[in-house]
Amino acid sequence: MTNIIVLGGSGFIGKSLIQRLERNNFKNVKVMVNSTKIKSNLEKFQGNILDKTILKNEIRNGDVIVNLIGQYNGDILNFVDLNIKGGLNLLEICKEKENIKII
Repeated sequence: MTNIIVLGGSGFIGKSLIQRLERNNFKNVKVMVNSTKIKSNLEKFQGNILDKTILKNEIRNGDVIVNLIGQYNGDILNFVDLNIKGGLNLLEICKEKENIKII
């Protein structure tokens, strides 16, 4: 059975994706959110793509990682941290695993 990890489940696209996964009865899904107000029966965890320890612990059993984290709020340093450093953190963690897919 495929284990799916959705990073960025609090965003516009993330919310739509997790609703679709629920409607289609996907069971092995974990969603990283920055807000616990997300209405979903899927397993959720609070995390930050910049925190390698939490990220590594939460995605260790993932077969498919869907990275929907990204934003630009006018602060270029925040943009670089979240979008570039965060993406590199994810890739570094995932390169230790075999047969993992990143979307």
